Amino acid sequence: MKCYLCGNTERFKKVGHTKEDKEIKVYKCLDCSLVFLNNKLSSKFYEDDGMSTKGDTMEETDNERRYKTLYTSFIRYKKYPIKILDFGCGNGSFLYKINRNFNDTLESMNSGIRRKKHLIKKHEIIELSALEINNAYRPYLMGNFNYHNCIESLPGDYFDVITMYHVLEHLQDPIKILNLLHRKLKKGGNLIIEIPNDVDNILNKLSKEYNKRVYTKIHLYYFNKLSISSLINKTDFKTGDYYINFIQRYPFSNHVGWIMDGKPNGHIRYPGYDTEELNKVYPNALSRIWKTDTMEIILEK
Repeated sequence: MKCYLCGNTERFKKVGHTKEDKEIKVYKCLDCSLVFLNNKLSSKFYEDDGMSTKGDTMEETDNERRYKTLYTSFIRYKKYPIKILDFGCGNGSFLYKINRNFNDTLESMNSGIRRKKHLIKKHEIIELSALEINNAYRPYLMGNFNYHNCIESLPGDYFDVITMYHVLEHLQDPIKILNLLHRKLKKGGNLIIEIPNDVDNILNKLSKEYNKRVYTKIHLYYFNKLSISSLINKTDFKTGDYYINFIQRYPFSNHVGWIMDGKPNGHIRYPGYDTEELNKVYPNALSRIWKTDTMEIILEK
């Protein structure tokens, strides 16, 4: 056995197995803290709809939060036309969100020039591209965005922003993919990554059922702040700036569900716990101690 990240061949700890298959073991490297599976998945698994975002109860909330970050931190400071790629975009819901919001932006921009000969066209302010190998989503993506099913077909030095939401942990060779995406960004372009945080919240201590279901065969790696920093420093992004933000995707009510019932989706069963005040205080408290369920990494070329 050899650690993908640091090359360690001796110091490991078995931390469990996947929820789908007890034969798929989960190990932690005691040198760099990377958590990984003794499992490999072929690209055919994803091409044949082995993973799907159907039934994701957080999709709408996630897309709203992600668009707010994308717009306030990046889009408003880029020159038109802004070229955005969603890498591993799944069903394309986030690109749809961007597209819909820019319809409103375009209408506002054109409202003052109705009597002029030239109205601004959408392609003059934004260009949306999708990369997804799941064949089930291909017809929709091809019909609505610039569609790609492999990284090699992407133009070089082209994109202002590339997003990668909950994709990195599925990749066999994430360093290779990050280096390839580095070449696809313009100078000064940004890559936004979102991944699960291996140093998760209080559920690790309070819910036995959560610990039985935390590892899945489709997540080949689990990162914390230390291991994701080590990964970045092995890529071409090491020469640019990067930031790690700690985000709590699931609200307090979801944790209540795990502790009381030993099941996910407590935010659906116990919405009464999600007061406006608590949903501000609780994520902020977890973020300060790096124990949120999610990390957001923003890199610059």
